[in-house]
Amino acid sequence: MKVILQQDVPEVGRKHEIRNVADGYALNFLIPKKLALYATEPLVARAEKDHAVQEESFRLQSLAVAKQVHELNNKSFKIEAKASEAGSLFAGLDAETIVSGINKEFNVSLEKNHIKLEKPIKETGEYEIPIVVGETHAKVNLHVVAA
Repeated sequence: MKVILQQDVPEVGRKHEIRNVADGYALNFLIPKKLALYATEPLVARAEKDHAVQEESFRLQSLAVAKQVHELNNKSFKIEAKASEAGSLFAGLDAETIVSGINKEFNVSLEKNHIKLEKPIKETGEYEIPIVVGETHAKVNLHVVAA
């Protein structure tokens, strides 16, 4: 059965996409939970228009974020965290904490999936944090100090 997704549905598709799904899945899950609508011709035309607008908006937003990332290259910022006298942090700094610090410090709008961190930071010191947005790469310098 063809349906038009009204919200992003994991492993099915994104909002405004037209998908062919199993009848039972559509009738018993997607449509009752208002995650999808039957794909009638007028709704399909509207969904294609909405999808095109959404994709253009997403593309423009990605370009703006990529420009912000390019401007961040080689900049430095500091995060204060509780640490022992030996320099071990009581709670590791993960990508979410780091992106929050970057967004606050430089007034940008990155997401945690833009930060490519192998493992949480658990010691005070200086770290080079890679940022990847599409084809744009940058590195910022993070100084972790004891609070």
